[in-house]
Amino acid sequence: MSPERVTPFQEALERFHTAYGEFLVICNRIPAEKRELGGVCGVWSPRQVIAHLAGWQHESARRFHELLRNPQSRRDYDIDVFNAQSVAERADWSWEQTLADFKAAYLEMQNAIADLMIASPPDWGEFAFWLQALGDDFVEHGRQLIAWV
Repeated sequence: MSPERVTPFQEALERFHTAYGEFLVICNRIPAEKRELGGVCGVWSPRQVIAHLAGWQHESARRFHELLRNPQSRRDYDIDVFNAQSVAERADWSWEQTLADFKAAYLEMQNAIADLMIASPPDWGEFAFWLQALGDDFVEHGRQLIAWV
């Protein structure tokens, strides 16, 4: 009996979960006095980095549901505009509120992934792409936070 082959979706899903957990550990180690200081990623503070990542998780969950309804749907993103909007929407939030939103967005992703598993679409490629991108973003920004602190 041969072992099951791990699919690109499964790899991306595992990376997403692992990278999220590692990023959250990094966030919990950021000293309170540094949470609002800029310079982590361009001018962004640690809190703004988290706001950016929360925005993309919320959008990814929304996109998963959109793709389940209509697999042919396409969406173009102006990434800089989306990033700026995600950070601006959370500009007046505290560290605790921003981190709570980041965690809520992860739960939203969990629900979208569960819906995806139930639907079992014929093509998992776009979903794997989104999960890989999120995982990569968690890793990249986690490295930036470690280097910055």
